[in-house]
Amino acid sequence: MKIWPFNVLEKILTGQAIILSEVRSIKAQFLKLEKTMNTDLTELTAAVEETKTVGDSSVLLLNKLAEKIDSLKSDPKALAVLASSLRENAAMISAAITANTPAAE
Repeated sequence: MKIWPFNVLEKILTGQAIILSEVRSIKAQFLKLEKTMNTDLTELTAAVEETKTVGDSSVLLLNKLAEKIDSLKSDPKALAVLASSLRENAAMISAAITANTPAAE
């Protein structure tokens, strides 16, 4: 038989050990969640940067295209060749987007 203060102390220590174990488990879960969130944030940042790059490239393309059209407006034949080239490129881009876009579920 244990003496009164020691059996109470043993119960307290056992309870504290259980609490400490739970705290460690929660900490491990938080660390795992933090790692997942950091990975997600890195992927999101890259996607935003890619979108920005694509947007900037689109603006540059449109500006250059406008300049080219302005330079060719007095040459209908050259303008027709440019229009044909643009249609071919548009068809290739459309086909690439279609081929690389997953079907709707």
